Amino acid sequence: MRKKFNARKTTVNFLIALKRHSSNGFTGTDSRLTVRNDGPDIATNATVTDIVQPGFSYVVGSIAGGTSTNEIDPAGVGLKWMLGTVPVNTDVVLTFDVTVNAP
Repeated sequence: MRKKFNARKTTVNFLIALKRHSSNGFTGTDSRLTVRNDGPDIATNATVTDIVQPGFSYVVGSIAGGTSTNEIDPAGVGLKWMLGTVPVNTDVVLTFDVTVNAP
């Protein structure tokens, strides 16, 4: 998914890819977001938010990556990572764990 952000006459294109890996059978998954700044400008004060989808429960304390994080409401406003400055052609890896809810 590509999102274009315009602020203060700069343009930043972020490419965000999500991969999930089952770590213990079907009950838990490791989630990995890779954020890439495709430019043409440096991103400053960048943030990423990801809402934990229905059918999954967030594993408290598993959020990692970025310069700081917020996990207060993962299914509501989402997990939030502050990335700070992201140079052009740079990847930032963000991770969190979820469990699959019983049907």
